Amino acid sequence: MTKKYACFGLKEGSQLFTSFRYPAGEMQLRLTDAGLAMAKDADEIDVIARIKTDEDIVSLAHLKSALDGANPVGAKNLRLAYLPYARADRRFLDGDCWGLGVFATLLNAMNFSTVFTLDTHSAVSSKLVNNLVNVLPVQYIRRAITRFSLLHGAKHLTILYPDEGARHRYGLPLQIGNNVGVVHLHEKYCTKKRDPVTGKLSGFEVPDLDSKYAMIVDDLCDGGGTFLGIADALDSSTKDYLGLYVTHGIFSQGVDRLLEKFSNIYTTNSFREDLGPKVVVFDSYDFV
Repeated sequence: MTKKYACFGLKEGSQLFTSFRYPAGEMQLRLTDAGLAMAKDADEIDVIARIKTDEDIVSLAHLKSALDGANPVGAKNLRLAYLPYARADRRFLDGDCWGLGVFATLLNAMNFSTVFTLDTHSAVSSKLVNNLVNVLPVQYIRRAITRFSLLHGAKHLTILYPDEGARHRYGLPLQIGNNVGVVHLHEKYCTKKRDPVTGKLSGFEVPDLDSKYAMIVDDLCDGGGTFLGIADALDSSTKDYLGLYVTHGIFSQGVDRLLEKFSNIYTTNSFREDLGPKVVVFDSYDFV
C-alpha cells in the first residue's frame, strides 16, 4: 500500500492554515478545511520552514500542535535548511545564554520524527537536536562549479576553503563533468593570522593557487568579512577569475562589496531569496 504524504510550508498562509492574535496578544493557528483534510488523510507529513525570527519558532510550534491534533498517528518531519542558532554553540562570555541549547530544547519539545537540515554550521547541533539529519550541500557546490566553469571556460579550478575544517567537511571529487568536458579540482585551504600578543585575527594566509580560476567554498556568509579578507590576501588580478559559494547567504551587509571582489556568487534560498540578478540562488527546498 502506497504511503500518502502531505507537505505544509510555514509560510503557506490562508491556503492550509490561518493565524491570528487574541486581544491579549497570544497567537492562535488553525488549519483551514483544505489543510485539515490534507493532514487527516496523510500517513506522513513534512513541514518546510525558514526561520528568521523568534516569532517564526512559535508559529512552527503552533503548526506542529495543529497537525498533531488533526493526525495524532502519522509521522511529522521538519525540513529546516538553515538551522538557527547553530553559531551560538557555546557560551561565549560568562553570563551568556546558550543560544543553540535553548533552541534545541524548544525544537525537541515539538517532537518531530526527523529534523532535516542542510550544512549546519556546528557539529554540536547533532548532539543537541533530537533525530537530526544533516545533509551535506555537495549537489549545490557541484552546480556552482559547473556553472562557473562553463561561464569562464575553466578546465582547472582551485577550491579554496577558509580553513582546514571546511576542507574536510565536504569531500568533493577530484573532477566534475559538465556538458563540454571535465573540470579538474584542486583543493586548498587558508589559515588565519593572529596577533601573537593580543590573539586577535589580523588577516589570512592564502596558499598558492594551482589554477587561474578559483572558488571559495563555505557554509555561510553573514557580513562577508572572512571572504573579503581572503580575496584581499590573494593577488589583486584574480578578481575576474574568483567565485564564491556559500550554502546559507545571510548577507547582512548586502552583496555589493563582495561583488567588487568576486566575479560570481552562488548560494541557496535557505535563508533569503531577494539577492538580485548578480547572485545565482539555488532552490534548497529539494535538499531531501
